[in-house]
Amino acid sequence: MPRTPAVVEITQETGDAFRHTLRQVDKVGFFTLNYREAIATISGIQHLRRNIPQRMTYAKSIILDVESRDDLEGLLNRSTGPAPNLEHLALEYANADAVVCTPERFLADSASCLAQLKLVNCIIPWTSSLFRNLTSLEVAFPLFGGPHPVPTLPVLINVLHQHESLQTLHLSNVLPAFQEADQQWMRAGGKIALRHLDNLELKGKAGDVVDLYTCLDIPSTLKRLHLSVSYASAADCDAHVPGVLELVSKSAYTRLSAGAITVDSASLSMWDDEEAVMSLGEGADAAQTHGTRVTVYHDDMAAQPPLRMFSLFLTNVSWALPRILRLALADHPTRHVLNIDVLARLLRPFPRLRALSLCLCTLPAFSAFFMQTAAHTRGCPLPCLKELTLLDYACEGMYCDIPRENYSERLRVMADFWRSLGQDVRFEARHARVVNMSGRRLPRFT
Repeated sequence: MPRTPAVVEITQETGDAFRHTLRQVDKVGFFTLNYREAIATISGIQHLRRNIPQRMTYAKSIILDVESRDDLEGLLNRSTGPAPNLEHLALEYANADAVVCTPERFLADSASCLAQLKLVNCIIPWTSSLFRNLTSLEVAFPLFGGPHPVPTLPVLINVLHQHESLQTLHLSNVLPAFQEADQQWMRAGGKIALRHLDNLELKGKAGDVVDLYTCLDIPSTLKRLHLSVSYASAADCDAHVPGVLELVSKSAYTRLSAGAITVDSASLSMWDDEEAVMSLGEGADAAQTHGTRVTVYHDDMAAQPPLRMFSLFLTNVSWALPRILRLALADHPTRHVLNIDVLARLLRPFPRLRALSLCLCTLPAFSAFFMQTAAHTRGCPLPCLKELTLLDYACEGMYCDIPRENYSERLRVMADFWRSLGQDVRFEARHARVVNMSGRRLPRFT
């Protein structure tokens, strides 16, 4: 005889399978719901609307990812009973055109065991007692559209003060715009203490990110910091983004000194959707370990961030973290800004660099880089360099115009030239088959 599960799992079942699952729920007394609507299925969501709200007292975990606003609101509006056993709640409205609001009496404003709350394009009233004693809080609003129900600073402070054990905080496009009273409170030394915070992500306008980060009393044991900032103009970028870059490098230094993280590698990547991603981490996978990262982008994705921001980031890093030994740079896939002069300027703060990885994105850019290098008799001044890796991510992709049979010969010429500089460097130039720029596959050392 099959053993009865301790918790019944509800996923995408419909018809007889769903009715059987409900009988199991009523028998066992606990369930988890994981409903991710890849394609809108009317019968599936209607089954949930009719049968889940009255069983909320049995819920341990609820994950809802729904395409239809009407369907999601219909289910939430019916869910007004308490959920005393609910530990994990994730609500996502999959169409990022608006924010879906739960009713004031959602879950009877009572879920005493709730520890993890994730809201994507959804929001519970900011005054709800569901924002209490959480260990993980993630809220994300759409980048465009609005206005969205962003909290004022006093409201956000009240929410965060209720989480003495908060370990994860992600706020995306939910940051308050500071008013004069907020600035006065901050200048008077006002702080939001988050003593157990382990993982922090903030996304929004650069000035708002700086203001909120400055208000947070963040422990030196923080392991993961991601700041994603937008700017509206070149003047806005110059006014606010340098402050973000300084925060990131200072935070990395503080956490490194406390032994919370290890940092010996930096990564800078320019993407074709006009984002610049700058990372600090450990070892060959600095960009993948995500210890510290800042993303900079124009607020309507209309322009690549100025090159001087990349140089400023690396300069700040070199001051705060002089032991950076590895560096990975990925060029813009169509604009090819990493010529030899730019590269020399970016590398100048790192005379002790031992490993350099360059993603030049296309073989034409790859070849042009070496032609430029050949014109500089001393090449790049990196006396301690021991490893140079050049990656071409798109040799067979849409940007390539050089026949494949010439590729090996080009690499051989490049290798011979680099060795002719007289440096004892392990050189590798290769075509990377992974052409996955949209998936944020950052360059890595080998």
